[in-house]
Amino acid sequence: EAAHVLGILRAPQAREVCEALLERESWADLLRARALQGLGALRERELLPLLLEWIEPERPVRARIAACTALGHLADEVPETRLAAVEVLCRLAKSGRFRLRLAAVSALGRVRDARSAGVLSQIHQTDTDGRMRRMAFEALRKVNQGRSGEDALNGIRGDLEKLQAEHRALVDRLVKVEGASDS
Repeated sequence: EAAHVLGILRAPQAREVCEALLERESWADLLRARALQGLGALRERELLPLLLEWIEPERPVRARIAACTALGHLADEVPETRLAAVEVLCRLAKSGRFRLRLAAVSALGRVRDARSAGVLSQIHQTDTDGRMRRMAFEALRKVNQGRSGEDALNGIRGDLEKLQAEHRALVDRLVKVEGASDS
């Protein structure tokens, strides 16, 4: 718990202590889990690669779950990390072990990024486990409430730009097809 609290307090030695605890074995990976939670609470963009490393499949499952939660906290507090975090969390929410998927869905709800709405909606509509469906519904509700009006507007702008780019690409393809058929 001390590592987690050091991260919450953003103590000067928190990062060093938490990173040291990542190397220690413990029952149910409790030390690693608290260290990862502490790192996520530090709100340092530089910690994103470390948290992503602890989500990898070769890591212990409980540490991966803690890294998911920490990634959600980091992405919620540090906007520069949000895109990468949402992509990874969406991937984990769709596949993986049950508890890891639950942690990813919960983290997506915490981040409240509109890019995760499709994945959460799909999980809510199609998952066979009622607990997962309920968690996805709650996360989707948080996502739909959004971060703020400004974030919602930025999300709509991003979607519009993406659609415009797709439209331009389709028009270019159509012009090429028509040009080829005229020859």
